[in-house]
Amino acid sequence: MPFVISAQEAQAMQEDEVQLVMAVAQMSQRLPLVLHQLVNVAPVSSTPADGLRIFLGRRLVYGHLADGTSRRELDRNGAQIILEAIQKPVLAGVDRDAYRGKVPAIEIRDGESVLFREERDGTVTVNQIQLQISGADQTVLQEPPRTEVTTNGSSAPQLPESSPPDPTEVAQVASRLINPFNEAKPLYDEVSVGAYRIQQQGHHLSVHRENELILVVRDGEVVSHQLKDADRAAFLKLETQLSPVASLQANSQVAQTESPRDKPLATPLAVLEQETAQLPDSSTKTLLQATVNDWQRQGVVERATNWLTNQIASRRDQQLARTVLELFQRGYSRTGDRAYHVGNYTLSRQGQTQYTLKDARGVLMQFQTSNSLGLGRQVQAQDVSDRLSDFHRHTLQGLRQNRQLIPQSTLESEATYAAKTRQVEQTVRHFLQKHVQASSWSKEGGQFKLEIGKADAVRILDQWGRGVVYDHHQGEVSSRLTAQDFAYFSRLQKRMQQVEQKTVQASKPQLEIG
Repeated sequence: MPFVISAQEAQAMQEDEVQLVMAVAQMSQRLPLVLHQLVNVAPVSSTPADGLRIFLGRRLVYGHLADGTSRRELDRNGAQIILEAIQKPVLAGVDRDAYRGKVPAIEIRDGESVLFREERDGTVTVNQIQLQISGADQTVLQEPPRTEVTTNGSSAPQLPESSPPDPTEVAQVASRLINPFNEAKPLYDEVSVGAYRIQQQGHHLSVHRENELILVVRDGEVVSHQLKDADRAAFLKLETQLSPVASLQANSQVAQTESPRDKPLATPLAVLEQETAQLPDSSTKTLLQATVNDWQRQGVVERATNWLTNQIASRRDQQLARTVLELFQRGYSRTGDRAYHVGNYTLSRQGQTQYTLKDARGVLMQFQTSNSLGLGRQVQAQDVSDRLSDFHRHTLQGLRQNRQLIPQSTLESEATYAAKTRQVEQTVRHFLQKHVQASSWSKEGGQFKLEIGKADAVRILDQWGRGVVYDHHQGEVSSRLTAQDFAYFSRLQKRMQQVEQKTVQASKPQLEIG
């Protein structure tokens, strides 16, 4: 039976290490001892009062080391990861013995007892503290903090020209760097490039700038980030410098510049054969000549070249498929249709995992994805047209990099979407003008920051990583609101109506008496 908590309690747990640890301790029936430690009350014995230990991979992030030293490294990012993990149940048929002796992704221990364990492949093998959040779909309308509020009597807030960097781009580049060939198991566990360190532990990917954690990704979804524009620029540059495709193209251009077209480049085996022929007669020369002849008969170099060529071609197709998938999802998150138009291309989905890219002349590519979501989703190109050229690849890549570009669906769907965005704008205006009586509002740790300015200016910012998701300024409307966002503001509207109805009912007796 899972432990049921409210959405407010869940929010507090992911923002505060103490709240999370107290909840885990309470569920393991050891709350009194943990309270001693948390409020710095001396334990009744010389042994540590708190036997609770939390591991992320091999590293202890909360608890006592063997020498008694206390470690408290459970920040907000880690707390959010753990809170999400302990909501997952142990599925029937899980073989715990299959993971014996392996390092888990997350483990929570109470003394020698294992309370929770999630393996590196995402499987939960132990969960004695399963949480269930109740009322997660309820929006609580409460008095906002005044630190972010500009009153109606003051000037309207100045809207910055640029939004925070998109963490998805950095997450995608980091995923490619640590798993360049998109294998089922990443090629590396850790990669260091310049000032950045990328780590992969099971379903978790993290990026550090020097010693500062700046990005956390779980199951392909960005959990949190503290990225700056310089970080985004650095990762886009890394993608260009370290991509084997880019390197191959650069080398090919250099070779074409330096070598006449009618003079083919010598293969490594031919170079070895030429150099061996120039050696003086000796046993070494005889051995090298025999080796060259053997390699020529076996076709070693040809097979290696073909393998590398196929790997590079496969990676290019995967990169294009992921570009198409991202553009499709950008439109799907708005209207939920199965086909979108962007530039001169049509992106469509058949079933749940089959996708097609078309231009005016027909199909350019078909590919299939795995059922998993996010960056861990596997992509396999199934049919690639001979017409697919570098021009198409570069054009689609440019469309992907334009974060303001939104693929369009049918006129009917776009009209429905526009009506929903107008309703959201009305809700925001009503909330700020009637309930908050301010031109700007945000809640510490909350998802959205709401702003209204002069004339028709309205802006909504997602403070959890997406940046500006709605902007109405000087008659121009830009929206990246999703179905989840519409549901959020719909709940806010209903809550405002309830508050207003209670206010009217409470004022009626006074009006009648007067």
